[in-house]
Amino acid sequence: MYSDAATSQKGYVIGIVLVAHEDAYFAIVVKFHFPVTNNVEEYEACIGGMEALLNLGLKEVEIHRDSTLVITQAQGKRRTKDEKLKPYQEYLEELAKFFDKVTYTFFPRAQNQFPDALATLASMIEFPKGATVKPFVFEQRDRPSYYSNLVVTDLDAGELPRYTDIWNFIERRE
Repeated sequence: MYSDAATSQKGYVIGIVLVAHEDAYFAIVVKFHFPVTNNVEEYEACIGGMEALLNLGLKEVEIHRDSTLVITQAQGKRRTKDEKLKPYQEYLEELAKFFDKVTYTFFPRAQNQFPDALATLASMIEFPKGATVKPFVFEQRDRPSYYSNLVVTDLDAGELPRYTDIWNFIERRE
């Protein structure tokens, strides 16, 4: 799991990326409608990812963070003295008990590009409170889109173009 936080005039956001088997990425964004500090955002990002991993039923997880504060406190090397962070540290410790193995790894911010970009993008956008945006897909292509297998249609013969379903949805919500 990789995560990062971002703040803008439009709010506080965390971006979480879950990686399975190096080829499947799951992106999660959480926007806060309450003021948070940078350290609270860092904890919220780690906790949000751990909750997602728990919901997936995983038992062994690797948490990659660019926050030394969260990593050292999650590893038990330091206890927080900040009263606002104590409930976060305690909750993170409780979450960790549900896993057979949790590894916390610090790595440079420069290597945390995907969650950073995700959080930054989401912090720039205002969604209505309570709105849910379903997952989106990042595709990679090895050839131009016109190489796709197009089905040539004969409208005079009653064949429908391949985009008919999309057009019906946009125009008629069917």
